[in-house]
Amino acid sequence: MLELNRQARMMLLGGLFLLGCTSTQPAEEPAAPIEAAEAAPAATPADSEAKEKAPDLDLLNARYPLPGVLTGGQPSWEQLAEASKEGYKTIVNLRSLRETAGEEEAAEVAKLGMRYVAIPLAGSADLTGDNVDALNAVLADESAYPMMIHCGSGNRVGALLAVRAAYTEGMEAADALAFGLEAGLTTLEDPVRSILGLPVQHPE
Repeated sequence: MLELNRQARMMLLGGLFLLGCTSTQPAEEPAAPIEAAEAAPAATPADSEAKEKAPDLDLLNARYPLPGVLTGGQPSWEQLAEASKEGYKTIVNLRSLRETAGEEEAAEVAKLGMRYVAIPLAGSADLTGDNVDALNAVLADESAYPMMIHCGSGNRVGALLAVRAAYTEGMEAADALAFGLEAGLTTLEDPVRSILGLPVQHPE
């Protein structure tokens, strides 16, 4: 996987700074600059062959953006049970701590024999280097596949994957945005555009 060149890194860092000044949804913890993100280990041919398309599930806004990865909205208990039956190994939840307070998803996932990972994203201010690193750590674990990555609707999943694609995968900004849109990005498109150094569609 490629690291971003210096100019692209500065664009990402500048975009994140501007986003932090304009976001109306503060992070639950201080946001780390995107410069802190680390490139994930390069995949080998054997790794690529080992991961096939994740099993189909009737999940809200289901997408299959990466080998062995299903993304989408909040699964029901029945859908989690179906995921377990279909061989899913890991459930990654990007919903915020406020949203998940009082819920039992972690316990339900463990009961079904799957691994539960929480990477809380309350909004655009949480599209940080630390959260890219956290997602990279899960994606780099071959034993975690197939996996489901979800938020409430799939929007935050697509946003984080777009930022990750630019930094970790070395994608051009426009390609990273397109990848995020295919992965479920919707209302967070303008904040992601700002981070990637692209023109926003609805400037204030």
